[in-house]
Amino acid sequence: MAFEKFYQYNHNNWLIKFLLVFSAGFSVSAVADEWYIQPSFSLRTEYDDNKRLFTDTFLRSLREQRGEVGIDSYGIITTADVKTGVRSDNYDVFFKGKVAVKKFFSDLDLDHENFFLDFKSSYNFDARNTFSLSAAYNQESTLTAGLDVTGILENIPRWTWTVSPDWMFLLSEDKYIQANYSHTDVSYGESLTSRYTDYTYDSVSLTFFHQWNAKLQNYASVGWSRFEQSDVNLQVDEVTINTGLNYSFSETWTASIMGGLRFTQTDGFKAVISENLIATNLPSFGANGRFRINGNLFEEIDGTVFLVGSQGALQAFSDEQTGLVFTVNTEKQFEKGNASISYSRSTSPSGSEGLRTVDRFSFDSLYKITQHLHFLLNGAIHMTKSTENTQISRDRTYYTVTPQLRWQFNRQLSLSGGYRYRRQEYEPGKNSTSSITSTAESNAVFITLKYQWDKFSTQEF
Repeated sequence: MAFEKFYQYNHNNWLIKFLLVFSAGFSVSAVADEWYIQPSFSLRTEYDDNKRLFTDTFLRSLREQRGEVGIDSYGIITTADVKTGVRSDNYDVFFKGKVAVKKFFSDLDLDHENFFLDFKSSYNFDARNTFSLSAAYNQESTLTAGLDVTGILENIPRWTWTVSPDWMFLLSEDKYIQANYSHTDVSYGESLTSRYTDYTYDSVSLTFFHQWNAKLQNYASVGWSRFEQSDVNLQVDEVTINTGLNYSFSETWTASIMGGLRFTQTDGFKAVISENLIATNLPSFGANGRFRINGNLFEEIDGTVFLVGSQGALQAFSDEQTGLVFTVNTEKQFEKGNASISYSRSTSPSGSEGLRTVDRFSFDSLYKITQHLHFLLNGAIHMTKSTENTQISRDRTYYTVTPQLRWQFNRQLSLSGGYRYRRQEYEPGKNSTSSITSTAESNAVFITLKYQWDKFSTQEF
């Protein structure tokens, strides 16, 4: 079954394109100062009392349709990956492949397999010019993909192809410019609810860097991006202008800050709750004259597009917004551990809700209790909102925190166990008469055994 899904997507030749990029990277590296490879393997067991983060309201509706349904699950996750590459003074080529097989004992459909291919390369043409190329191919489930942005936890396959060339030019010993382009293509498998729509995301940026001294660097950047869902005629163009700085207080303490503006233009369609509204420039319809946008079912009848189950219609719209984008973070190394904190605001694409504005706060920490026993604590808060005004709101806040203990037997073998808490809070719709916020909570415990082989290489570079 997994192979059939894998093959189904490759009719678009994304995997072939990836392998061509990968082969091209290695063809220029026939003679290298170092070849290396490093595999690893892990086995994880977990219990989760609400894997799909169902709210009480949704669970009551589900049980009315299907009877008594358990929402807890016990899972076994097997992961194998390998890192390999070649490098010298002038170039660096890196490749990583990963396979994760996830099996669950549950009343819900949770089983899935994830495949990841990641390629990165850089080449120094001369003392001033450096060219880099990265590409990635992912097949994963929407149970994990996009959780931070959408909060929708359905077991739908998602295929992602990304390619990103990058060029850096050294202006002087302390100044350089960097140009980057990135293209992402995302496709989804079939869904009974059709909440997901394929999309593409393209971005271009130009950044100027100035290294004032060994501690201080600042930069200024301008960028453009386009999010497009052609199936539903939705297009979001965005221009960003920002500046920032990186500062090293010491060899063990660094901090950075970035701030700027975004100018967002959205063109698409929205439901209008009124009778007999004629819509123009309509997207293409299915065989039955129906189609979905953001999980809502619409039907065309005699030139009028209605929201099924109501007297709503679709109307073309254009929306302009201006907003802030920023990032603040700091990292500190201690004698027995490390810690980092970050807070940011940006826009992120999703296949179910278009372009979203996301505020992220996260922290990570590690403390070495003994040489072999380590305590880890990480968590995050994500607040997401739509970039355009819609009548159906899915604005939400997502919380997660994970404390765990890890026993490092030696350099290769480790055993870790921990607890994970998750919570989602959904805001009521913008036109809703209710002020009640719906919530969902999850508690999970897990144990992970991991073995990572030492790197095999022709020599230490």
